[in-house]
Amino acid sequence: VQRDARIDAILEPFREKVAVLKSQPLGVKLAAPFTKAGDGEWTIGDLLTDALRDASGADIVLLNNGGIRAELRALVPAYGDLFEVYPFDNFQATARLTPAHLRALLSGNGSDHPATYQVSGIRAVVDLTVMPAAVTLTSADGRPLDESRRYLVATSDFLVAEGGGLSKIFTPDTEFGSRFL
Repeated sequence: VQRDARIDAILEPFREKVAVLKSQPLGVKLAAPFTKAGDGEWTIGDLLTDALRDASGADIVLLNNGGIRAELRALVPAYGDLFEVYPFDNFQATARLTPAHLRALLSGNGSDHPATYQVSGIRAVVDLTVMPAAVTLTSADGRPLDESRRYLVATSDFLVAEGGGLSKIFTPDTEFGSRFL
């Protein structure tokens, strides 16, 4: 592909505006970076899922590991740093799911390669030595989940629309809602 000087000239004012926006500080100072260290829970995953849970009012949040594209390493981050972490135009999607739905999702629902998620509002222990994986769920404070309750779960629309397998565990009575993240 060869660059076209006419197109570059048209795009340049927009590139300048984006550069200004990306450099705007978020107005926070971090005590430490938020990372993707380890095989399980990530500090950047905690930040994103806890923020989405707070903003959505959901009981539980699930975000797929693959959607978190970078770590937040700058101790005085700018908007561009945050955009690198989650560079998608996703919408928040919500559904009312039972613990059985959640176990089916987190177990891989029979898949050889279950997706991995960052979570907020629950503790999930997933045993990948068996397929489908065995999943134990408790509330964030360690209490058992109510098997008859439908919990409000927030995630991204990507996961609901085939991206992460959520559509495979929905039933006809699953309630949905969405808004821009």
